[in-house]
Amino acid sequence: MKKITLPLFLLTSFFSYGQITIQSTDVPIPTDDYPTLSITPTSTATIGTNQIWDFGSFVGSNPGVLNYAIETDPFFTSQGVDVFSNTSKAFNADFSYDIAYEYDFNTNAVDDKGMYVYEQAYELSTFTGSNLDSLVMAEQKYILPIARTYMKFPMTMGTAWNTISARSVDFKLTVAAASLSNTPAQHRFNIVRSDSIVGWGKLSVHTGSGASVQYDVLVDKLAQYAVDSFYLAGSPAPTSLLAAFGVTQGQMTDKQYAYHFYRKGATNYLMRLWYSDDNTYTNLAGAFIAGDGLTTVGIGEKNQVNYASVLFPNPTNRDEINIQILGKQFLNTTFTISDITGKLVSTGTTLTRNGESLVVMLDPSISNGQYFVKINDLDGNMIVNEKVQINR
Repeated sequence: MKKITLPLFLLTSFFSYGQITIQSTDVPIPTDDYPTLSITPTSTATIGTNQIWDFGSFVGSNPGVLNYAIETDPFFTSQGVDVFSNTSKAFNADFSYDIAYEYDFNTNAVDDKGMYVYEQAYELSTFTGSNLDSLVMAEQKYILPIARTYMKFPMTMGTAWNTISARSVDFKLTVAAASLSNTPAQHRFNIVRSDSIVGWGKLSVHTGSGASVQYDVLVDKLAQYAVDSFYLAGSPAPTSLLAAFGVTQGQMTDKQYAYHFYRKGATNYLMRLWYSDDNTYTNLAGAFIAGDGLTTVGIGEKNQVNYASVLFPNPTNRDEINIQILGKQFLNTTFTISDITGKLVSTGTTLTRNGESLVVMLDPSISNGQYFVKINDLDGNMIVNEKVQINR
């Protein structure tokens, strides 16, 4: 028996036939890491309007992750930051340092509006030949003067936005050959980002249970890069020192050219076609799918009747969960709710709303967290088994 579940805000896309518009309410705030897989398509997608992209036969490999964590630092939360994501910033192809970008999910956009620099230190013998030379960064927190916008709402065909977000990171530099000892230095960079919605249609990708349903998607054409500059004791760093580190003033780093396929009800892209530093979008360097909430149209074991289930909302802040069965009717169903350790926390009989949706009422004593909801039919066969996040 297979099933699918997806949130309420996916219902319109599940049955729609035209292009969609993605609003802020269609993009949930992430609460965890999300898996990604690399795929190897034999041909790239034709970008345009009213397309059908079938990537359901391309099995993913090389598992990765899109990482998010709930922000709790008042320095950032007081400015509307919801989550942060760990990443790195490059000096050049051989050296980078650790930072975190701070994201605000608001009614107008998804904005990268802050930056956290971890306390860290690096020995520089690779560049200077001396293991006594070092680059040291203290912990730093910044709210950016101009945020970098990831999504602009409402987002639909023809929507476009551009941002240039200026940042700076302080560090201390010790290079004996240049008579530098804990000398204040600074890496300044502008992240230049351009987005435009250039296509729409339906996209199916591979899942562990077969091809996914055809999701209504918008295609975002992304162009992004950083422009770097380096300062020493408040002045532009000398060319000789920059040459030792293999960097130049005004260099372009962290180039990204890609198409992102976005759907309703998901934080991340459904599919990413990545062209690395090729701004002509000609030579595909990689393709990826994000596995958060992927659904398939399955086969019910009983009588082999096609059906799918829709569980919403998820996450939920309500006192009930709704399950709609598509393609088959189940009567007199019961439910169980268990925590992630398998401990049973609630049981009962589902209610019926408008003759269509099944309703699971949540006991007020259930605390916030992740749970498994199972629905059984009249004969005791399990017809839904899904994880739900309760955030009341």
